Amino acid sequence: MKSLMQKYKEKMKMEERASGIDTEITETDVMLEEICEKEEVAEQTDETEKKKAKAEKETAEKMRLKAMETLSESQKRKKDSNEETRSKKSRKSVGDAVSYLQEKSNQEMALRTEEIDLKKRKGREEFHSCHNSSLKCNKKCFR
Repeated sequence: MKSLMQKYKEKMKMEERASGIDTEITETDVMLEEICEKEEVAEQTDETEKKKAKAEKETAEKMRLKAMETLSESQKRKKDSNEETRSKKSRKSVGDAVSYLQEKSNQEMALRTEEIDLKKRKGREEFHSCHNSSLKCNKKCFR
């Protein structure tokens, strides 16, 4: 079959080169031409299918490797490919927590001392106001 195809292709090339020659096309020539066309189409589809299969195989291999790699390797890979580089979250040390709590307690102490001072002033003003007047004090004073 291949030899028939080769002979037909050679015959067609010879006829194309020789201009002005009017050749008779036989039924076998028509059949061989159809077979050649179908063979070419089949080869083209085969090539495209092979390319698709190869591409699918490569992507599957990449996915397998990606699934099998460890966490540290994947982090390195992401870092190398610059995929949304985020700053690594660092845990704050115990010292930071202690210093925060100390600062908070100092603020609360300052607030409490201010409140106590304010209450003392208010108490003194009330004490002096009742003693300065000539009226008798309704509160339990030493007067």
